[in-house]
Amino acid sequence: MNSTYYGEAIAVSKQGLRAAGGSADKSVNQKIASQVQPGELIIEEVLGRGACSEVKRATHRRTGEVYVVKCFNMFDKDKRAMLMKEVKFLLDIDCQTIVKWFGTYMDHDDQVNVVLEFMDRGSVEDLVKHCRRNRVPIPEQVLAAMAFQIIWGLGYLNCESLMHRDIKGGNILLNSQGEVKITDFGISRKLDDTDAKSDGDQRMASTVVGTKTYMSPERLEGKRYDDSADIWSLGIILVEAVTGNHPLIRCRNEVELLTTCTECASGTLAEIIDQGNMSDELVQLISWCLTVDPRHRARAGDILKGEVSWFDYHIGNTADKEAKLSMAVDIVADWLTRYVSDYRGPTASAAPKGGAAEGKSNKEIDDKMNLESWGGESDSD
Repeated sequence: MNSTYYGEAIAVSKQGLRAAGGSADKSVNQKIASQVQPGELIIEEVLGRGACSEVKRATHRRTGEVYVVKCFNMFDKDKRAMLMKEVKFLLDIDCQTIVKWFGTYMDHDDQVNVVLEFMDRGSVEDLVKHCRRNRVPIPEQVLAAMAFQIIWGLGYLNCESLMHRDIKGGNILLNSQGEVKITDFGISRKLDDTDAKSDGDQRMASTVVGTKTYMSPERLEGKRYDDSADIWSLGIILVEAVTGNHPLIRCRNEVELLTTCTECASGTLAEIIDQGNMSDELVQLISWCLTVDPRHRARAGDILKGEVSWFDYHIGNTADKEAKLSMAVDIVADWLTRYVSDYRGPTASAAPKGGAAEGKSNKEIDDKMNLESWGGESDSD
């Protein structure tokens, strides 16, 4: 077995992660120097299992800090490359609404372990299922506070010339402090000038990776796309949070999926959604996010500039974005404490896919539409 695995400018061994093949900036070097070492952790219960990974809860021996350790079977070359890409993204990123990285190391079985922030309230997907089962509505104020934090993260990624490409409820995590964070960057892509085609000022990508039921129409059709594709995915999450169901759940195959998206008379998928429990402002935001033509779709930067009154009404009308973010966190924390105090997420920090789940999962929807093998393409970038 290899004693060291290499990725872009990083290397992972039993001693942890180190910079390799180039100089890292000061903040990255500080993260590397302060990373959690394997001997400092007490590994506790398993939170989830998948075909090639396992997620465990861990506690720091000295500080008592709780973490999540994702243990990966690294013997598949493609999966190893995807994981090393995710580790590099997490190492480079510094954003309040993206799950934090705390270390990476190889264990005695030569499997790579990634130490991440523990998000004790699980995923938005878990939360929506819990609320639907227990008939607990998610108020628009809380939904606005969650969505603002997600958009904050997407805005950060956009500023860094990044796309996530797999935004969905299962990749959005929460904690009891009210923080909502994006995770799972294994298929993210940096839109640099060497592998992206310019279209005016927009940088485009073309590979088809991600969860099909959250993909924008242009992605499903194999067309070039940009960061607005992540906003489409956010629109789907908003609909699921309000209605409890995926808006395309009735589609039986890929033809119906594409037809439903592209033949909306109004130009937005929002026209097929039951809007009875939504305010006009929320309908307007969802319509903007689910606009079929990406040229007219919302972008994170536009929303954060204050072009959506829904956020001002529910969170606070302030030009101080950091203050609004803090208010959004407080709103979510208060609601979790008051109305869903009995709920704890069954998984945390992006537990691997393939474990047991209640209700109809996104994979089941994909299977129902026979989309797992349709149009899929591994990301070789």
